[in-house]
Amino acid sequence: MEREGNLHQIVNDTLVNSFEPTDHTDVGQGQLLARAYRHRLAYCEGIGWLTYRDGIWIQSDTDAHRYSQKLTDLQLQEAIAIQLSSLGQGTASTSRDDKYLEYARARRASARINATLKEAEPILSID
Repeated sequence: MEREGNLHQIVNDTLVNSFEPTDHTDVGQGQLLARAYRHRLAYCEGIGWLTYRDGIWIQSDTDAHRYSQKLTDLQLQEAIAIQLSSLGQGTASTSRDDKYLEYARARRASARINATLKEAEPILSID
């Protein structure tokens, strides 16, 4: 059985319609991760990240990291699709579209993946 969150097959199981955060900061990305995966992620101080898999919550920092990576996959796909749509319509991409693509690529750095999880901790915190 293939593990949920496997990056070989990206499935949009998020709770959001767009993967662009309200602001292009670590906090904005953490808020987006929390909104997108609040049904799959929780954070408990002293335990770490919890992920919902196969009907139960398990402790897995690795799975949480995978969700943060998966979000960047979806963002990159969305940003590229926006760029291609502009080309297909015979129009130039907008500065905003270019900035989103640049942002999506930058979010894939390990430091940014970890920053996303750090900023999502208080939002997804449980007792």
